[in-house]
Amino acid sequence: MKKNFLLVSLCIISLCFIAGCSSKKKAAPKKSEQTITTSKKGSETKSKDSNTDKKSEQSDKNSTPVNNSSKQASAVNNNSQASPEAPPAKNDILSGYSQEYIEYARVWLAVMGADYIKYLDDPEFRFNLNVDFMPAGSPINRFDENSATYPVDTIHLSGNASFQGSVVYASNYNGTVTRYDTPSHWHYNADVANDPEALRALSQDVIDRAEIIPVPTGDPESVKRLIDTIIVH
Repeated sequence: MKKNFLLVSLCIISLCFIAGCSSKKKAAPKKSEQTITTSKKGSETKSKDSNTDKKSEQSDKNSTPVNNSSKQASAVNNNSQASPEAPPAKNDILSGYSQEYIEYARVWLAVMGADYIKYLDDPEFRFNLNVDFMPAGSPINRFDENSATYPVDTIHLSGNASFQGSVVYASNYNGTVTRYDTPSHWHYNADVANDPEALRALSQDVIDRAEIIPVPTGDPESVKRLIDTIIVH
C-alpha cells in the first residue's frame, strides 16, 4: 500500500516538474519577443534620429544659399547705395594756391575784367599780373614831395604795359577791398605843376574818392589762369 502511494506521489511530482519546465519554455519566447520588440523600437528610434539628423543637415544646406543670396542682395544694395566717385569741385583747382594769390586775381577780375586774355599769347605785349606792395605812408603821387599818402598798406596790380591797366587797393579781409583810383600817369598843366597846394589836392582827391567794392569769387578756372601769370615784386 505504501509503495503504491509513493509511486503515485512520484508520478504526480514528475508531472508537476514536467509541467513547470514546459511553462518556462513557453514563457521564454515572450522575453525573446520582448527583446526583439525593444530592439525594433531602438532601431526605429535610431532610424528616426538618423533621419532627423539628415533632415537637419539638409535644412542647414538649404539655408546656406539663403544666407549667400542675402549677402549678395546686401552687397547689391550697398553697391547701389554707394554713390559714384564725385568729380572734383571746381574750387579744388585753387587748393594749391595761397589766399593772397587768389585775392590778387579776383580783385583784378572784379575791376578790370578778362580783357587781359587777348594779351596772353601776344608776343609784343604779353600779359603778366605784376604785384607791388606799398606800406602805409607811401606817397600817392611819387612825383610830388608834398603828396598825400596812403593811410594803410596797399597793393598795386598792373600789367606789363600801362595801357593794360592797374589797380591799387587795400584788403578789408571780409570779401571787400578799398580801391584807390590812382592814375597810372599824372597829367596836369604848368599852373598846377607850379602850385604845391594844387598838386597835393590831386593826390588827396584819390583818398577822398576811395570806394569799398565787393570781390566776387568768380570762375575758378579764370582765377587760376590769371594766377599763373602773376609776378610778385
